[in-house]
Amino acid sequence: MTSKFIKDESSNFDEGILLEEYKGAFALVNAQEGQDGKIFKRWIFPQGKERKPLEKAIPWQIRLGDKETAIRKLKALLAMIEDDQSPPPYPTNDGEIPF
Repeated sequence: MTSKFIKDESSNFDEGILLEEYKGAFALVNAQEGQDGKIFKRWIFPQGKERKPLEKAIPWQIRLGDKETAIRKLKALLAMIEDDQSPPPYPTNDGEIPF
């Protein structure tokens, strides 16, 4: 597994993104740099069928897929940011969060 930390310069808490590659698949992982320079992944407990947290935590990540797919997805996101496009809004009921 290879990884590269990209620090968020606007963060007051040394937060950033860890780009990981494992078995040809790429992922973006929410991470933070410790005072000793060590990078720590942020972990979450996903919900089960009854919307209760599962017992096992997993890294808080976005899977991008293989190299070709990851590049295509990241280019699309970059184009949205550069063109100041917003993602399509989610339909909500009375301002509720859509999840």
